[in-house]
Amino acid sequence: FANGQQMLDSTINTAAFTFDFYTVKTILDKEVWKFVTTDIAGNSKTDSIVITGSFGEILTYNSKTLGAQSNTTEKGFISFRNSTATQYTQDEAFNHQADIDMFCFYENTATSVNMMTLAAPGSNIKGIFTGATSPELFTVKNVTFFVKTTLTAAQFDAVTNDAVIRASFDPTKQFKKAKLLTAGDVYSFKLQSGKYGLLKVIAVAGAESGTLQIAVKIQK
Repeated sequence: FANGQQMLDSTINTAAFTFDFYTVKTILDKEVWKFVTTDIAGNSKTDSIVITGSFGEILTYNSKTLGAQSNTTEKGFISFRNSTATQYTQDEAFNHQADIDMFCFYENTATSVNMMTLAAPGSNIKGIFTGATSPELFTVKNVTFFVKTTLTAAQFDAVTNDAVIRASFDPTKQFKKAKLLTAGDVYSFKLQSGKYGLLKVIAVAGAESGTLQIAVKIQK
């Protein structure tokens, strides 16, 4: 039993028994694993072990406002490299291609109802940005994967280490963009660098010239 959940129930007819089991530690600070062995006469022996583990530190950015593709006030490209959250304009981002992790855009057409969206240069977004510095013309295109979680805004606010961050990323549900963003949404993400993070949508305003305000917690 692990934390009260039965993991194996097996009958054996050998003097020795080896069981290999792989799992990912939960977000609990301490896990209790119990082993119960019962012989044919009904005699039982119980042993238990306690598994502890340390969680990683995180960096928190309480408010970042990104501009969509036609916004001339707020910078819409962001990098989480070197323990910072640096924002760039489209032209600036073109000169820092290896650093760009996400950008913001708005799209509402007959074929693509994405509304306010986050993506990355490697998401293969076309027809949104214009000019010689458009992300589709980057030669270095980082990919960021997003997973929409069931975490509430309050649960996001309570995160103090990377345990919940790592547990929230489900690779079977990952996408290269986070679309239809709405205040209160919480997404987990994985950067090209391998770091995991969480983002909370604080506010969404406007369309192509609009803004997206987010809070971010990311592995240090």
